[in-house]
Amino acid sequence: MGHKEFGFPARAYLFWNNSVEGLGTVKSSYFIYSEPFATVFSAYFFLGETLSPRVFAGGALIPGGVYFVNCRERDFFQRKAVNG
Repeated sequence: MGHKEFGFPARAYLFWNNSVEGLGTVKSSYFIYSEPFATVFSAYFFLGETLSPRVFAGGALIPGGVYFVNCRERDFFQRKAVNG
């Protein structure tokens, strides 16, 4: 039981630190947003959970939000406000 409480998180942090070191912080940060997808699909395959339309809608919001935040045209709203 102890290896589940201490071993798995320790390995996860080790993998995360290695990815940050190898890829850099910006590229590694994109993997954070894939965690919900991995969790949902693991629950589906290993636990027999059902996938509902809400799950797919939430899954679509994640990359949409990432794109919206990282979009280069985000200053479009600032230019529009300045130019009137």
